Amino acid sequence: MALIFTQDQLTVTYEVKLTNCESGVVFNTSSIDTVSIVFTKNDGTKLEKEAELVADTENPGEFFIRYRNIPPDESILDLLGSWSYAGAGVLVDGGNFVTSEKKVFWVVS
Repeated sequence: MALIFTQDQLTVTYEVKLTNCESGVVFNTSSIDTVSIVFTKNDGTKLEKEAELVADTENPGEFFIRYRNIPPDESILDLLGSWSYAGAGVLVDGGNFVTSEKKVFWVVS
């Protein structure tokens, strides 16, 4: 099923499974300092938004990285076309990571 949003739409939740893009293994969350969702617009522009770790209620011990674009924030969906996003984070030891799950969606008028 395709994800489709309208330009300037608000009250949208974006989430990806917290997995390591190199190994596909779920991270030890105690080693994570911060998480974000990184959006790539169809013109190549990247937009990083601070996110939160949320427990996966269907799979104990697993997590999602979630960003909610809700009021009073302005919509991030300012450009028509295809977008993608993935999770990213910084580890307490200073390292960083991106998630193996990446999602694609379209913004229409």
